[in-house]
Amino acid sequence: MLNDLRMICLSLAATGRASATRRMLSLLPTVKRKRGGDLARNPQLRHRAAKGIMNRNSFFRKQFVLQFTTVLILFGPHVVSAQVGPAARLAPNISIFATATDAKPNFRYLYDRAVYGFSAGGFWQTRRLLGVEVRGSILKWGSDQHEESALAGPRAAKRFGRFTPYVCGLVGGGNAWSRNLPDKQPPFIIEAVGLQWSILGGVDVRLAHHFRVRVGELAYSKIYLSGRTLSALNASAGLVYRID
Repeated sequence: MLNDLRMICLSLAATGRASATRRMLSLLPTVKRKRGGDLARNPQLRHRAAKGIMNRNSFFRKQFVLQFTTVLILFGPHVVSAQVGPAARLAPNISIFATATDAKPNFRYLYDRAVYGFSAGGFWQTRRLLGVEVRGSILKWGSDQHEESALAGPRAAKRFGRFTPYVCGLVGGGNAWSRNLPDKQPPFIIEAVGLQWSILGGVDVRLAHHFRVRVGELAYSKIYLSGRTLSALNASAGLVYRID
């Protein structure tokens, strides 16, 4: 009843009836006193009033829970995706590889023979182009000019659908056999260890999440030995396995 009187007062005030509004406002204290007396004399009315307050509180709590649940359903997936999605998308690619490798030990020298063997290594590649690679190779079949190396350095790769071209700049050490052809002496082989750097590039083709085929790779290297420098040219192909 008090709520009804308040609504009537607001309606009269909105329509500009000042005198009627004052009369209705003067009735509010009387109605409040009467309501208080009724509650004091009648325990059932007090119980109903308290029950009505509890029902209203329960209703408001239910409304709040419903609205909060609705907000979570509507905006929760977007918040989770905004917080977790970028981290997942930026997860690095950790892979290992093994390739068959054929090399011309010193392509500036016409009389050496190609030597073949294998290379193996791994790389850590971010989703933002750059990464790090380590690799080693043993080339000792097909020629007496063997070559072994251990290299590491930065790499860059970019995925285009199933194809991922990459380039690397590596540095490390190389152990090489080189042919010596001095005048008036039979040729012989000299073995030495020296600094080596290599620039290489290739293409990987994705077969499944964990498997890729390295369809081709070309590498140009310099190996600095005592008294001479070898310029090696390598070609490789093999498999790549993604660990993560």
